[in-house]
Amino acid sequence: MESIGAVPNDSQGWFSRIIDSSSISALALLVYEILLTFDDEVELIWTKPGSSFIKWLFLLMRYFGLTSQIGNHLLSLHIASTVPATLHYCRLWYTWRLVSAQVMLAAVETTLILRVYALYNRNRRIAIVLALLVFAEVAVSGINSYINIPKLQFNDVCLTQLAFLPVIQFGIIALCTQSSILFLTFAKQIFAVRTGWGRTPLVSLMIRDGVFAFVAIFGILVATLAFMTMPRGLLFVQSWLLTLTSCVGCRLIINMQRLVVPKVQKPISFELTTNLTGFRLPQTITTDDTHSGITA
Repeated sequence: MESIGAVPNDSQGWFSRIIDSSSISALALLVYEILLTFDDEVELIWTKPGSSFIKWLFLLMRYFGLTSQIGNHLLSLHIASTVPATLHYCRLWYTWRLVSAQVMLAAVETTLILRVYALYNRNRRIAIVLALLVFAEVAVSGINSYINIPKLQFNDVCLTQLAFLPVIQFGIIALCTQSSILFLTFAKQIFAVRTGWGRTPLVSLMIRDGVFAFVAIFGILVATLAFMTMPRGLLFVQSWLLTLTSCVGCRLIINMQRLVVPKVQKPISFELTTNLTGFRLPQTITTDDTHSGITA
């Protein structure tokens, strides 16, 4: 069987220390972000009903990311203490790292798709196209992992290197998804400005956060794709992928909830997107907003 990613054993101790330091730094940043926004989480997320999709999406991005970070760090410590690690153990650990990263990335992309869905007045065609892109991204990642992981070679501390082609295949689809979301967001901004409702707080927030999320996720993807083809690169960048996707996704939801929670005595409530999201808009929304993808 053809093997991929043989990694020399030189300087393993030095690079393992760098990976451990990077993992601890990423975990510390994630814990800090959770503590920083915990009051908002309790007020805006925990109070939602159990049927709220956006509530469970938020909790997935926040606590699955945290659990994965802690688990990966503990596993890396275990591997370091049991050198040499077995091939079977290395493959399982490597598969879990890929799965956890893909789950977090898909969760953030789902959040962005819900926002575009709302901006386009629940346009199902747009939602289906974007959902298919995310599905294709997950499928390509799964197929490539199924084909290539059995061919990977690992050194004594489970370090390896991926082949170039599967990384490029995944990268093209992932970047297409992000670019499509950004294009649709900007297109709606141009339409909103021309029709006179582009300056409302809700639309301004959705467009601003959408651009910020695109820049952040795009940067994460580029860095991940660059490091994945380097020896030992995936272990170095994956901790930051989990942390940044968790922070970006949760911030998107919290920022929206801060705006849409009613702050007047007699608010007029509107449903944003669908009952799945649970977003509600305050009275500051003008009547023109009902034509923007926000329906009463």
